[in-house]
Amino acid sequence: MGRFLIARKRAMDHARQGVRVNVLSPGPMMAGLFKRHLESAADSQRFFDTRSARQPNGRIPEAREVASAALFLLSEGAVALNGADVTADGGLTASFDFRTGAEGASI
Repeated sequence: MGRFLIARKRAMDHARQGVRVNVLSPGPMMAGLFKRHLESAADSQRFFDTRSARQPNGRIPEAREVASAALFLLSEGAVALNGADVTADGGLTASFDFRTGAEGASI
């Protein structure tokens, strides 16, 4: 069973106890895995430029921006969310164009 389905089940199992269970699905961000891909690319600048151009706002989100989404889910502002999957990718999946290889391969 996928993580999201497990989270939804837990959300419904414990909703009456006031427990909310949501999933934060981050996309590429200037941290960890993305930085490793950037460093291993044959042409790092080309990889970065192409990946940035894919983003609706033209830039890769910073880790702190994704962390803000996590903080929102923990806040009272998200009290109406339970069993939700929040995608924090700067809109990438909403506008995704499948990889063309134009960004250059990473190792």
